[in-house]
Amino acid sequence: MATLSRWQADLSAYALHEDPEARVRLLAQLAQTPVPGDTALQVHVACVHAGLRAALAQRVPTVVALVGEDFFALLAREYARTHPPTAPALSCWGEELPSFLAAREDCAALPWLADLATFDLALDRVAWADPADPDDPGRTRVLSLHHAVDHLREAVAAAVAGDDSALARV
Repeated sequence: MATLSRWQADLSAYALHEDPEARVRLLAQLAQTPVPGDTALQVHVACVHAGLRAALAQRVPTVVALVGEDFFALLAREYARTHPPTAPALSCWGEELPSFLAAREDCAALPWLADLATFDLALDRVAWADPADPDDPGRTRVLSLHHAVDHLREAVAAAVAGDDSALARV
């Protein structure tokens, strides 16, 4: 029987990098369950990706609203593969998302998307900042952006609320 830490390491290796050796070890453990191993493994992998997508989406809600759930799910999966979480708490995961988006060819038609992600992340850091801690990095920060992301964010909010022409006006 594998230890919990070994199971978690193997699941991460397989879910994020499709490690074939991790898959073999996982399937050997899952063979002892009533659910077929491949089915159970795919459920576990789907849970990993759903959790990571949800954690990232919580930090960049405007990006999600703008690109849509399906495309964001693809972005989150690829982001997790190239920038896996390194800490157990996912609330700070995603800081490299703006540079990841800026480098993607499939995001080239949205040149302001990286700035929008930067803005969303900054708002998230401020929301979680400790106002009593003067050294908290989320407390005060100056952003250097290339696009008027505050207008984009407002337009996305209006579009989500039903104003179909809000994005066209930006």
